[in-house]
Amino acid sequence: MSWSIFETVILITLVWFGAVIRIWSVSQRHRLRTMALARGQLSAPGRPGAHQNPLRARHTDRAGRYGGDVMAKNPLRRVAHRVAQIPHPIEQYYNPRLTPTQQRALMRTNYLLLQTGQAALGLIGPNMLGIAVEPRTDDLIVLHFAIAAHAAEIEEDIENIVGELEAFLGGGPEGCSGISIEVHTGQPDHAWPGRSHALLYTAKPTD
Repeated sequence: MSWSIFETVILITLVWFGAVIRIWSVSQRHRLRTMALARGQLSAPGRPGAHQNPLRARHTDRAGRYGGDVMAKNPLRRVAHRVAQIPHPIEQYYNPRLTPTQQRALMRTNYLLLQTGQAALGLIGPNMLGIAVEPRTDDLIVLHFAIAAHAAEIEEDIENIVGELEAFLGGGPEGCSGISIEVHTGQPDHAWPGRSHALLYTAKPTD
């Protein structure tokens, strides 16, 4: 069978690449072994320990030089470790005796107060005497309103506040929660059911 010039060139190239890879592999093993011998991690041939793995010896040498914790000397890992040890800034505002359930309830109440306040901007008229927020269940929010008297204008304001709040909550952790309203006619005093919940707004008392 005759060989074409192209096939001959391909064969020679493959043989040459194989030889180069073989030479590189042998040189790498020799380099690792020489480094290990220089550091005292390997014994000379014919002595006890002569067959110790040079890669393991290299790792052992690094661990010894760095106090047995190579990863701890990585600057990025050190920074990540320190960040993980820093408490969340919000925790300094909590009573340390609160349970995780109480902390979650407090965060939810504060979140709903903030969003309701945003929703009520520009919609609190003179007949609006009080607004309170009650996270009644995990999927229900009750807005308590105290008004001076029923009128079309204030009813429209309440409707707009609810609509704005739904828009603010959309896509967030309360996006699927329902919103209910309870309207009290009179002063926002202790007779008002919203007084025992998270207060957002109360009007200045008049003489």
